[in-house]
Amino acid sequence: MSSEQSDHQYLLRIDEAERGRLSLQYSVLQRTCGNRLFFPSINFGAGDRILDSGTGSGMWLLDVASDAAVPESVFLQGIDVDNRLFPLNDQRVASRANVDFRVESVLHLPEEWASTFALVNQRLLGVALKGPEWPRALSEIHRVLTPGGWVQLGELSEWKAGPATARFRVLFETLLKSKGLVLDCADRLPSMLRETGFVDVHEEVKSLPLGAWAGQDGLDARDVWIKTAWVFKGALMKAGGLGLVGGEEEADQLLREMEKEWDHTPGAFIKYHI
Repeated sequence: MSSEQSDHQYLLRIDEAERGRLSLQYSVLQRTCGNRLFFPSINFGAGDRILDSGTGSGMWLLDVASDAAVPESVFLQGIDVDNRLFPLNDQRVASRANVDFRVESVLHLPEEWASTFALVNQRLLGVALKGPEWPRALSEIHRVLTPGGWVQLGELSEWKAGPATARFRVLFETLLKSKGLVLDCADRLPSMLRETGFVDVHEEVKSLPLGAWAGQDGLDARDVWIKTAWVFKGALMKAGGLGLVGGEEEADQLLREMEKEWDHTPGAFIKYHI
């Protein structure tokens, strides 16, 4: 692994607990998006290639491999800066020669991939890419797309519920800033895409309900994002609380209050931009 790849800023864990969290997160986002795998209108043909950047445990790419609209002749490439979550033992990978996972960075895609992919998919790298890295990543994606190809990006923006959520958001924003990451990347992506040279830019914004008040969807979303918040709390503690929280007990109490707030605040939500 290169020094750039081993030094990345991803703030979440890379272990089996994270695999489980990612699985539930993927399910929540897919339901929010009406189980759509593709937002552009694309008819894939023989020889086409699809790239999943920041693939993690590869769930999106494995669903693509099972999609009837994608011929088996379409090559499916998943990349990430770490291979520990790759689904290499999944039967859908082992039984098909057209699915591959490899360690690569979206900041430096292989030169030979120029004008190769009909579609690039990337989700939730707002907790991995620093501010100056976003234009570089988008430029690399632009370079590896075929003429007329598409990129679809998914990022989260605001969380809203009540005072505990507002306070946690301040902590979260301060943590991201301390790492050089960009909290509002979802809002900035349309303009960054155009500045990179993309045309025909579209945006859809979904609201994910948070909490028991919203039934099973709200419970699942609550579980995903509260688990995420607990992981970020660990990063915050490693940073000494950044002068915003007194210690473990205070941080734990805040997260318990936020979870309760979500359950009892009808209309609590987190926004997802595609």
